[in-house]
Amino acid sequence: MTQWMRTLDPAGLLAFTLACLAWGIGGWLAVRAWFGLRPGERLMGGLAAGFIVNLTLVNLFTPLAGLPAASGLSAILILAAGLWAAWRSRLAQPELRTELRADLRD
Repeated sequence: MTQWMRTLDPAGLLAFTLACLAWGIGGWLAVRAWFGLRPGERLMGGLAAGFIVNLTLVNLFTPLAGLPAASGLSAILILAAGLWAAWRSRLAQPELRTELRADLRD
């Protein structure tokens, strides 16, 4: 991730931002589906879980694929896991929006 921040390339910054959004949203969706946290705890718990899993996966994938590819791959995997968890919990999209608003408010 720091490579994208070091170069100050607009495309790299966009890729970094999209990767952060992917692991953040994926982490939030996974925590919301898998853990019984209160609304005020889900957003921060999801961001923290997504960040920690992202760091772990990047460290595992970097020797195989290089840093940029490992960062993108780990973010995509976390987002996919979060989407899968949300789909398995069968929560409708309007309910997700309501929960996100509650998480942001608390």
